[in-house]
Amino acid sequence: VGGGADVAEYMTAQNPESLTPGDLLIVDQDSDAMVTKSDGTLKDTRIIGIVSTNPGLIAAGGEVEESKDNQVLVALAGRVPLKVNFEGGEIKKGDRLTSSSIEGEAMKATSSAYTIGIALEDFDGDMINEDGTVTYNSGGEILVFINLTYSKLSPDIKEGTVAGEAMRDLNGSDLINVGAIKSANGQWSIDASGRLIVEEIKTKRLEVGDSENPQGITIYDQDTGEEYCVGVKSGEWVKQKGKCNSTSAPDSAPKEQSPEIANTTEVLEEPQLQP
Repeated sequence: VGGGADVAEYMTAQNPESLTPGDLLIVDQDSDAMVTKSDGTLKDTRIIGIVSTNPGLIAAGGEVEESKDNQVLVALAGRVPLKVNFEGGEIKKGDRLTSSSIEGEAMKATSSAYTIGIALEDFDGDMINEDGTVTYNSGGEILVFINLTYSKLSPDIKEGTVAGEAMRDLNGSDLINVGAIKSANGQWSIDASGRLIVEEIKTKRLEVGDSENPQGITIYDQDTGEEYCVGVKSGEWVKQKGKCNSTSAPDSAPKEQSPEIANTTEVLEEPQLQP
């Protein structure tokens, strides 16, 4: 038993003298049941563990101090330091980590990959020296929680935004719990109350209101710009100055009635809009 926070096991290693605590390990394909330092393969599917620094428990017995020929302590679970670099960008707590192009070092996983664990510390490359000066380092060590798995990540999702110009395919899935949607150019939107604002609507059918709550349509006079609420009352088209309210069509007694649409049996000609 040691004094760390991870569970480790002695495993036979290729070139164990070259391994140091915090190295990222992969399965050695040249030998059975052996591990070796990661060889610079990006997002390697062979990643298996990390060289333990000070394990809290050694599986199958043994002591941290004892020497075992051709063997190294491999962290299997828990918290352990890991060598990392900036190849995948700045590392934040909670980021998944995978193998980088530098031997023995991990990087932030920015797309789907096999990952060794979850970052428990940030890594921005800045190191504050004893004299207060800041030194920039491209690599270092952070504490990670070992969680060997395949992480399905989107390379287009970064810091809460969706990048790129590709079309998003939801593959038939529903979009739920959305507060509001607004276009990039601001020409259309749907707010949380269900209000739709668009430049143009083209549809085969349009239903306004229902039998229990008839509604009207607000349109604007082409000459004066005044608002009118247009609806149907007792089978007749009616209009009323002002916007339609949110609960009903125009009042029962129309204040004005368009002679062009008063006779509902006539075929209405398409109005000619002024340029």
